[in-house]
Amino acid sequence: MVQEKLEAELRRLQEKFKAGWNLKVRWLPCENKPKSPLANNPLSGQVVGNTIYIYEKEEPQALNILYHEFFDWLISIRIEKPYKQLVNKLIEYIE
Repeated sequence: MVQEKLEAELRRLQEKFKAGWNLKVRWLPCENKPKSPLANNPLSGQVVGNTIYIYEKEEPQALNILYHEFFDWLISIRIEKPYKQLVNKLIEYIE
């Protein structure tokens, strides 16, 4: 039931923001959540490749993590990537 709700909500986000058509979501509730490589804290969710993994057990928290991971992915694609490309071009120009 939670998996279906997450999939429906992801489709709604994809339609609303006209992005992320290649993304899918997997709900993997577990006691031993994967750890963040930087802080060694348990992760509630993460994007790996084209999949958003959600590790929270409860539906409300799982939906919140879906929103967080989707928007983090969207910001990364729409802002960070073009910004890095611009900075790299400026560095090339200066050199």
